[in-house]
Amino acid sequence: MLLLLLLLQGLSVIDTMMLAMVFPLYSVTNFLEYTGLRTTEETHDVKVYLLPFAFIAQTATIWVTVLVAFNRYIAVCQPFKAARLCTVVQVRFSTLFF
Repeated sequence: MLLLLLLLQGLSVIDTMMLAMVFPLYSVTNFLEYTGLRTTEETHDVKVYLLPFAFIAQTATIWVTVLVAFNRYIAVCQPFKAARLCTVVQVRFSTLFF
C-alpha cells in the first residue's frame, strides 16, 4: 500500500506541475492577447520558454500513470511475486528515472 501511495503522490505533484505550466501557456497568454494588454510577440516569448516544460510535465504524467498501472497489475495478477517485484526502492528509482 505504501508503494501505491508513493506513486500517487508523485503523480499528484507532476499533475500540479503540468497544470502550473499549461494554464499560463494557453489561458493567460491568450487572455492577454485578446484584451490587448500584451502583443502577440510578447506572449510568444513566454510560450517559447514554457512549452518545453509543459511537454516534459505531460510526458512525466503519462509515464507515472503507466507505473501505477504496472504496479496494480503486479499486485493483482502476481500477488506472490509482488513483494519481490514492487519495493519502495524500485518505486522511488523508477519515479525519479521517468
